[in-house]
Amino acid sequence: MTVVIDSSVALAWFLPDEGSTLADQALDQVTTAGALVPALFSVEFGNGLVMAVRRKRIDSHYRRETFQRITELNLVADRDGGDRVWAEAIDLADLHGLTLYDAVYLELALRTGLPLASLDKRLSKVASDLGISLNGQAAGRP
Repeated sequence: MTVVIDSSVALAWFLPDEGSTLADQALDQVTTAGALVPALFSVEFGNGLVMAVRRKRIDSHYRRETFQRITELNLVADRDGGDRVWAEAIDLADLHGLTLYDAVYLELALRTGLPLASLDKRLSKVASDLGISLNGQAAGRP
């Protein structure tokens, strides 16, 4: 595993109106060496697709295809992070003004020492401030 992927990046892979060079680079990493995601990833990713259908950005058939396609990628769910939600992740959320969802990605990157791939500006800034490499780049770089 080479990187922690958040759902904003994964959604950009599949939502036609959300192209991103950063997401494309992360996808290259995933296909080459895999990535780590928190256990909540599938729920958050799935919710993003549910909302995309409701907003008529995609249809339900495309959503079903996307669920199949995401399972074909080498995304490994972190099974150790669930217990950390009640301590480390909540503390990170409070300390840095993040949602608990975002703090779970941050905690995973901190714990594993892996870079974080995210399109979320707030999460990326906090990660960089904490010395976490972003999207395969050294921390502190734009």
